[in-house]
Amino acid sequence: DLESANKIYAENPYVSNSIASLDGMYGFDMTKWRKFNNSLYLRLLCRISGRSSTIVDSTHTVPEKMQQIVDNSSEYPIFTSNKDNATVHYSAIDPYYSQFDPKDNTEADFTAYRLTEETIKLMVVKGNDETIDAYIDPRLPIIGNKRPKYAYWKGTVAGCSSEEQNNVDKGTSYLNYATLARNNSDEFLMDYSEVEFILAEAALNGWITGGEDASRAYYENAVTASMKKWSDFGANISTDYIISDNQVKEFLNSSLGSWDDNPNHEQLIIDQKYIASFWIGMEGWDEYRRTGYPILSIGAGCTFNDMVLPTRMGYPNTTIATNSANATAALKNMGGENNMKTPLWWSKQAIEK
Repeated sequence: DLESANKIYAENPYVSNSIASLDGMYGFDMTKWRKFNNSLYLRLLCRISGRSSTIVDSTHTVPEKMQQIVDNSSEYPIFTSNKDNATVHYSAIDPYYSQFDPKDNTEADFTAYRLTEETIKLMVVKGNDETIDAYIDPRLPIIGNKRPKYAYWKGTVAGCSSEEQNNVDKGTSYLNYATLARNNSDEFLMDYSEVEFILAEAALNGWITGGEDASRAYYENAVTASMKKWSDFGANISTDYIISDNQVKEFLNSSLGSWDDNPNHEQLIIDQKYIASFWIGMEGWDEYRRTGYPILSIGAGCTFNDMVLPTRMGYPNTTIATNSANATAALKNMGGENNMKTPLWWSKQAIEK
């Protein structure tokens, strides 16, 4: 477990330099692996924070363990900068290719993935109508592209019906093939920004000390770290994607990112955490299920799941066939059927039942 792993890393800080190149993430730097371990610990604690009375190490509740980690940086080192990010670096030398290698992903295939209305709402301030972009999150041009012949950012309806599609998909923005589809593109597992977002939420909710002032500082650190990460990522393609310090300040003063202009600080933190988690597995979906943020909608075409945004992945038929007893027991514990509508025990929906 993560508690035991932290001790193992502490007791075995050195690995032979002769095998360092075999570790594509940290080069067998055990100090960084230990930071990753304990940052994952914070992610896990945050994930089950809705069940705050849970005893996590035979002694501490969720808030108590969070506070212990924050108070003991020598015993529980965590990420402290983007240099600690858990990122797999691909060399583009066979066989170390990114899964988004252009030879496996044509531009036509890749750009079929559209940005949604919700994404655009989170990253663009509109003017008098949707064709006027008054302000744009500087990360957006790094991860997306406007449709040719359209001078503004537009999102599609997630899960739209076939009848809706011709209208809502017209002119919609899409993923940036140039920045994302590279054979040496990094793979992100966890970022420093996520740790700061976790601490921001923890301070805001009283899970750790510091209150609102500390929460704001953690939040602004998180946004800044995310901006700088994507700036560095985009700069590999073009200097046009570099995000300056002034642009970060401008964002934090904008209606999209301002602490003062957004009174619902919990939603602000999670909305920005959701954006920062782009391209990191299913973390955005996990945050949505845990908190209900960001506020998402579903189109008229999602009849398969009875118009319900998926709450979990159903067990595949092979699992039911080969491990029926344990699968049945797990479903009984969840209190639901083997579908995508049964909420997981740590989710907002399950807690509020």
